[in-house]
Amino acid sequence: MPTLLPLLFSFASIAQHSNYHGPSPWWFALFVVISCAFGDTVDYFTGVFSERIMDKWHWVKRHIKDEDIKKGTQIFKKDGPLAIMMMSCVPVLHSAITLSAGVLNYPFIKFISINTSVNVVLVLSCMLLSHICGQIPIIKNHLILFSFMMMFILFGAGFFLKKKLSK
Repeated sequence: MPTLLPLLFSFASIAQHSNYHGPSPWWFALFVVISCAFGDTVDYFTGVFSERIMDKWHWVKRHIKDEDIKKGTQIFKKDGPLAIMMMSCVPVLHSAITLSAGVLNYPFIKFISINTSVNVVLVLSCMLLSHICGQIPIIKNHLILFSFMMMFILFGAGFFLKKKLSK
């Protein structure tokens, strides 16, 4: 999600120009929400079936570290649904939290509803921000720079949150 939001911001800002005649940015926003929900569902069910998956496919052990699952489980046990919401902007720990939700057999309906609603809020706020900021001349002229700054801010906030929660 952190890398898709600046792309969505850029696309929605470009779509406001009078010379733009491409697809609506709302299609891309819908694609972002669906792809995030799909990816998190795969992570969740990987957690549910983790023992069988790791026994059957040994190459998965190289990509899923026990340390990350233990850390994610600790955070998930401590914060519960709040962890799902807070981890939407953290690339690495987000997968650990979703895996942990599956390992701990957290109800799937609750998990997917919390996760999807957070993704929808993030996408809608990004679309609103791009609609407001896309009209400002300095942002319009330096859109790539602002998109990269937005990505670095999201990653910075994510790593700060990761450090704070992993203590």
